[in-house]
Order: sequence, then structure tokens, then C-alpha cells
Amino acid sequence: MKQRAVLVAAAFAIEATAPAHAQTADARTALIARAQAAVVEIRIEPEPQPAPPKRVIRLSEGDCAESGGTWLGDRRCEVSDQPFPFAPRPRTDAGQMGSGFVIDAQRGLILTAEHIIGAGRDPKVKLADGRLLPATLAGRDPATGVALLRVEATGLTALPLATRAPVAGEASLLVGRMLPFDTTIATSGMVGGRMPVDGIGIGVTMPWLAELWITDNLLPGGGLGGGPMLASNGEVLGFASAIYGRDGYGQGAATIMVALHGMGTVIEALAMKGSVERSQIGISIDCADVACTVAVVFPGSAAETGGLRVGDRILMIDGRPFATTNAVTAYIASRPVGTTLALAIERDSAAQTLSVVTTSSNALPAPSKD
Repeated sequence: MKQRAVLVAAAFAIEATAPAHAQTADARTALIARAQAAVVEIRIEPEPQPAPPKRVIRLSEGDCAESGGTWLGDRRCEVSDQPFPFAPRPRTDAGQMGSGFVIDAQRGLILTAEHIIGAGRDPKVKLADGRLLPATLAGRDPATGVALLRVEATGLTALPLATRAPVAGEASLLVGRMLPFDTTIATSGMVGGRMPVDGIGIGVTMPWLAELWITDNLLPGGGLGGGPMLASNGEVLGFASAIYGRDGYGQGAATIMVALHGMGTVIEALAMKGSVERSQIGISIDCADVACTVAVVFPGSAAETGGLRVGDRILMIDGRPFATTNAVTAYIASRPVGTTLALAIERDSAAQTLSVVTTSSNALPAPSKD
């Protein structure tokens, strides 16, 4: 199946590299040519990792060499100071490379998936015309998975962002840079439907304030993350954020798209300020069996000031019931800073109402999984 995916990718790569002036009756080719001019390759220099600490142990020279240590003589061997078997390390995203696309030619703004930036530094952008330029990180927002880069360049082509939500069943076109090959490819598919953030699974980190959609665009290789997913009219519905499926290929695979409608204020805040201001009250909650219980109240927080305690069961906020951690977090974050929330809670089997005034946090922590 992987071989078939590469063949599909090769076929679309040929189509994607067709000159913009090519005459064809296929409307997709015009969309690909337009998107190809706006899509960029993003390269991020990985953050240097400190060398692991060393310790000296007693081993024979042969055992020292077999363990990868440095022989010091006199049965002394210098080895890395870590347990055996070696502790697992987080997987580095091959992913210090990916795709992005120009959204504002005048300001040189390029939108991409926030996870592609990772903990790296010194971003560079390769434009469609081959120019490799240094870029600066204008801003990033883990809550929505959006990151903005800025480049100083002329002759950029921008793609328009959709102002409407995707529609299940409509066609979509994903364009991006396929790595390690130096080519732009396109895959076509269909929007499947909206995906609840809470339904992704424990241990999977996704933007918790984003609207996620499943599409059946096949990702035939790395590098397409951050690439635009276009509607038939050429507007960008969203960007590719992850692969959802058993192996990333085949009938069980799909692409997770972060929808961009309604993201205008987020994108502008990143462009102007580098961050997004949201409301929070300073709690961590655990939602199980359709009941959300306060697990942590942070000292000095709005929740503590408002009288919320660990163990309180949140029945409603502003008269609305909530059943998941993400739903509670998203609602509080959506309210203007300084809003007074009415929390209907249950404490010691007795119902009561508390008033909590939201405060600002530009580093809103991701909610724990239910």
C-alpha cells in the first residue's frame, strides 16, 4: 500500500509541477498552480541537546567496547549515565521540516502548523521560485495549532482563507512539499466530518481549542503537515495537522485538518502581538461520567479568589452544562478577560453558586485528558 501511495504521489507531483499557464479543462490544475505558487517549505534548525552525563564503571576492555563506552584502562570504562535498557526519548519530528503557505503577501506572513516549529530555532523558508530565506517567528498558538512566520520578500503569492466552515462531503485539495524530495505535490479527497478533540485518544496531543475535521486526503509522505487544504473555489478551508489511522496509509488512514474559519482574530493577534490573550480561572478539572470535578485550584488564581475548592463538582457555567474538559476550557477561554462567570457547583451534596471573574493568560495550559 505504501508503494501505491508513492505512485499516487508521483502522479500528482507531475500535475503539481505543471506551469501555471498550462491550458486545461480541469479546474483542479488551476487551483494547484495557484496554491503551488503560495506553498513554501519550512526548515527548522533543531535545538541542540546537551550531552548526556558520564560515569565511570568497572568493565573489561571487551565489555566496555561492546557497551559503547570509552576505555580508560585499568578496568575503567566511561559510559553514559543512564539506565539500561536506555530510557526512551521523545520522537523528534522529522518534522523540523514541513509546509506552510503565504496568507499576506504585503506583510510576508506565512501560516503553518504550530507543531512543525516545535522547540527548534532559526527557521528558513524555501519559496516556490527556489529562494531560501531566513524567517522570523511572528507568533504561535498551541491552543489552535497555528503558527505564523514572517519573511522579507517581494513577489509573493497569497491564498485567501475561507470564512465558512467546511461541509461534510465537499471536495478538498491538499497541496504541500513532499520531503525529502524537492517537489510540491497535491492530493484530492473529500471532507468527511468534524472530529471531537476529546475523541482523539489519550496520549495524543492536538490543538484543544481548534475545530478539527477529518478528510480522506492521503498523505503519501512527510512534509505535507502545515500545507493548505483548499475548497473548490480556491479558498483555504484549513491546514493539514496530522495523520489519523492505523499505519498512516491505506483504507484506515485520513488527514486531520485544523479549520481556519473564525480564526481571523487569532491570526491577527499573532501577527501584531505574537500571542493570543484568553480567559482562564486557574483550575484543572477531571471530567468522568458526565461530571466535571475540580482537581486542582492554583494558588492566587481567580478560582481561589471566587471560592472554588478541590472536589467541587461543576454542574453548570452561566446556565450551561458541560461534560468534557475541553468543552469547559474552550468556553472559559472564549469569554472576554474580566468576565464574571456564574458557576453552579455541588459541594458536600449541597448546591450553590459562585461568581468567578476571569483573568488573562497568554500561556494557557493544555487541559489534561479526561
